[in-house]
Amino acid sequence: MYILILALSQAVGFLSLWPYLRKSVDMVPIRSLNLIRHIRPSVTLLIPQIATQIYLQLNKTMLGSFEGVQAAGFYDNSDKIIKMVLAIVTATGTVLLPHVAHSFADGDHVAVRRSLVTSMHVILVVAFPMAMGLASIASPFSVLFFGGKFAVVGIYMAVESIVIVLIGISNAIGIQYLLPTNQLQAYTTSVVIGSVVNIILNVPLIGLFGTMGAVVATVVSEAAVSLYQIVKVRKQISILRLFAETWKYFVSSIIMYIIIKLIGQGSTMGVFEIFGQVIVGCIVYVSVLFILRPKLLVSYIVSFREKH
Repeated sequence: MYILILALSQAVGFLSLWPYLRKSVDMVPIRSLNLIRHIRPSVTLLIPQIATQIYLQLNKTMLGSFEGVQAAGFYDNSDKIIKMVLAIVTATGTVLLPHVAHSFADGDHVAVRRSLVTSMHVILVVAFPMAMGLASIASPFSVLFFGGKFAVVGIYMAVESIVIVLIGISNAIGIQYLLPTNQLQAYTTSVVIGSVVNIILNVPLIGLFGTMGAVVATVVSEAAVSLYQIVKVRKQISILRLFAETWKYFVSSIIMYIIIKLIGQGSTMGVFEIFGQVIVGCIVYVSVLFILRPKLLVSYIVSFREKH
């Protein structure tokens, strides 16, 4: 029944889009679609998705087998919160992929590289404070959101929050550059490497450290994906240019993290207290960014002034 509800709800959601197509798309004869020629690239895109799902599910399965259902539940709850935050960070990939693909099809490689650099900076300027911010409030948030018996989830969330930055990087390079520029093999290889690293590390780390071992394996596997992709594109685009302003985002996030932790010491944390910490964290992060003056921020301010 659960599976049926999930399947039908998604099917209804997809079908609801069809009426809007009538005004934009004409009926095309099936014979003119040439479906066979699209099978190979579709399968190529399917492989990394399968590999990703395998190691994402294996984490919980192996935890359940080695440590029990409770350990798997702790990991699952931590992972769900991280994935919710990640949806904001990776949204740019969905938006920019068609734009980059169009520029690549037109032969405008300069625009493709410029889009990647801009996208990377936008992702990192958001990913760093989200990762540090979530890590700073992870403990009180887990108690408030899940209950006192799930207090340990906060520790796992704080460590796993690192993947927000790592997946942000791999999303920019993989989804927004490798895929639109038809480098499917490099993208697929990176994801498969992440899956293999995760599976290999899970066995010893879960045995030694339990749920924390699975969290560490996840972080290392995502780091492997990002590192491989960076190595693959190092001759196509300047890595220094790609990460030129990263230290400013990192320093701003660290200062934000320290201040949030200091504010939260010795106080009972409720909804309003956590919300207040989030607001203070945002103010601190933006203020430090204005002091460090990253080029991305300066260019947007100049552009805004010129328009207004």
